[in-house]
Amino acid sequence: LSAEEIRRMREAWGIDQKQAAAIFGGGPVAFSKYENNDVMQSEGMDKLLRAAWYAPFRVMPRHRLCAIQPSGR
Repeated sequence: LSAEEIRRMREAWGIDQKQAAAIFGGGPVAFSKYENNDVMQSEGMDKLLRAAWYAPFRVMPRHRLCAIQPSGR
């Protein structure tokens, strides 16, 4: 996935970068680095993000999704 694709996916989910890191891992500033082309996500992270895009409730535990408040609230 490109940096722009990762940003668009995260925004479509309505979560900020910190929340994305809490769900997917990678550290507290991982998504900032991915989205700014500072580092390339691992192959495993890339696959996880793709899977979450196509089947979010199969990839992301529901209790984690329910605990996350949308950005800006």
